[in-house]
Amino acid sequence: MRFLSASLFAVMLSGCPTTGAYSGPPINQLYYPTGIVHVDRPGNPHGLLFVANANFDKRFATGSVVGFDLNRIQGIPPFGAFDPAIGAPQLTGLNIGSEAVVQVASFSGEMAGLETRDGGVRLFVPTRSEGNQLHAIDVEIGPDDRPRLTCVLPPNAPEGASLTDCPSTAPSLTELEFNETGVPRAPSPFGVSVRARSCTSADDCEAGRTCDNGTCRAANGDVFGDVWVTHLTQADSPLASGKDPRGYAVRMDTDALALSESNYVNLGQGATSSVVQGSRWAYVTGRAYASNAPAHLVRLVRQALTTGTGESGLRSYVVSAGLESTYRVAEARGVALSSDERRLYLVGRGPDTLVVVNISDPTAEAPLLDVVRAIPLPEGSNEIRAIPRPGRSDLVAITCTGQGVVVLYDDDVGDLVAQVQGVGLQSFGLAYALRPPGARLFVTNFSDGRVALIDIPDLDRPQEARIAGYLGLQQLCLTRGTTTPGCMTTGVTP
Repeated sequence: MRFLSASLFAVMLSGCPTTGAYSGPPINQLYYPTGIVHVDRPGNPHGLLFVANANFDKRFATGSVVGFDLNRIQGIPPFGAFDPAIGAPQLTGLNIGSEAVVQVASFSGEMAGLETRDGGVRLFVPTRSEGNQLHAIDVEIGPDDRPRLTCVLPPNAPEGASLTDCPSTAPSLTELEFNETGVPRAPSPFGVSVRARSCTSADDCEAGRTCDNGTCRAANGDVFGDVWVTHLTQADSPLASGKDPRGYAVRMDTDALALSESNYVNLGQGATSSVVQGSRWAYVTGRAYASNAPAHLVRLVRQALTTGTGESGLRSYVVSAGLESTYRVAEARGVALSSDERRLYLVGRGPDTLVVVNISDPTAEAPLLDVVRAIPLPEGSNEIRAIPRPGRSDLVAITCTGQGVVVLYDDDVGDLVAQVQGVGLQSFGLAYALRPPGARLFVTNFSDGRVALIDIPDLDRPQEARIAGYLGLQQLCLTRGTTTPGCMTTGVTP
């Protein structure tokens, strides 16, 4: 993913260290938002939203993750209630409390969340700035639906470590770079997927965890699962030699941020982009790594416990789907899996294309993947989500960063069925909330500091999708480099 111009790179390399005191973007604003997660709450018509602020121009010492109760935003439109005479409202009062903000490193990528217990959520955010860190954030949701965010501390965190300054303790995915070989490491971590681990017995859940109604639980009762992380830059060996490049998929337990060599799965040549998990396999998309070599569009990876005579512990499995041998695009970006895991929806670049892939047996030892069709997309296609529709194929939503549009694909039709224009500048992150018979989409606009709300009143009629409103202060003066006093608070040049 490339945002804005190369002229900002010099600014990007001159970041400031964190100090423990809050030094991120303004708490009540969004600043270069990227990853986004929505969580529903009983009795709350709108739910909660969590957004990662990338701090792309390094104006502040760190980025941040913020959470807010959508129901507390004055003027937020009820789902499906659109008045063309009024248009889409601009809602700048996000009512984000200081307890609902934590600092993360700059250049955040995607964000994923796992509901743990009692309404709690654990968020995972990879960042590409100094340290190449993976941040884990716990969300405690009170009876008033106000979220409280705290950093998850790794096992080696010092006593008294900050619970709001996550970069001070978050694990680095390049911490092994100075060993003899320089690997394993995952520079420029970007994509992330989290999924609860299913089980039939405690043997499926590793030591110290239990199996409860088909789901693994940690010792404290939290739902336990797997988090997979991708990275955009290949790792060479030795470090900085330019030799023996390779990409990794990194897997960690959701209840422990312990990182060792066993967490890195070597995929061979080719960096990675995004990842989605099924019940057995994780599907990892690939970036281009050489001008004369096609990218590995999809690689399947998993880690499984092995027990028995002479062998125990985790074993890694990697399967190349080989899609690039049957359909050619330069590289792949976002990826989504259908509800029944029989379809993989892949965003390709060069040219921008939605590649629809059939999965013959998603729980097999080596599933077979075949390209079903390819649909041209608007410029700069990036993130993708599959929205379930009972009795029908999923509806697929895709953000197109270059054009600031969101398109909808219907697999029953086999084509794009809607295009929502005017979403914002560099639309990227994508989340949704089901509101039967429809759904509301939440889209981060990287370059204007807002989240767009898109309502699909009826998922069987996606052509009726429309922009319902915007959250956050539009900050064009900031993202265009203006430092005039008042720009930060008003979003416009006085």
